[in-house]
Amino acid sequence: MNENQPEWKTWLKYAEEDLNSAIALSKTMEQFPRNVCYLCQQSTEKAIKSIFVFFNIPFPRKHDLELLYDNLPEECKRKIYLEGLSDLTEWAIEIRYPGETPLPEETEMNEAIQFAKKNYSTIISYLETE
Repeated sequence: MNENQPEWKTWLKYAEEDLNSAIALSKTMEQFPRNVCYLCQQSTEKAIKSIFVFFNIPFPRKHDLELLYDNLPEECKRKIYLEGLSDLTEWAIEIRYPGETPLPEETEMNEAIQFAKKNYSTIISYLETE
């Protein structure tokens, strides 16, 4: 971490890097939808966790975005609305390893990118005004 940068900003920087990586992968010929969706979930997870760090609140070490959101301070939840948390969580858990869950389609991949973009934007705007 940059010593001059608060830790919550580092969490947001990592969230932005995951989002930018997802977008870049989605533009390749192969697209790698499984990896793109996973990175979108990771971006939103890190962005949510940046709120906990901002307020110096311990957070659950979980990938469940709805659980993380539910554990945010009530005041925060009244001010921000995050989208697609259940869908994004599925991409962190169900598709990381081979199994019965089908790989995401291109439309699901694009939806995951849109959710991650909106969530990142919402969280950074919220923290910049606090």
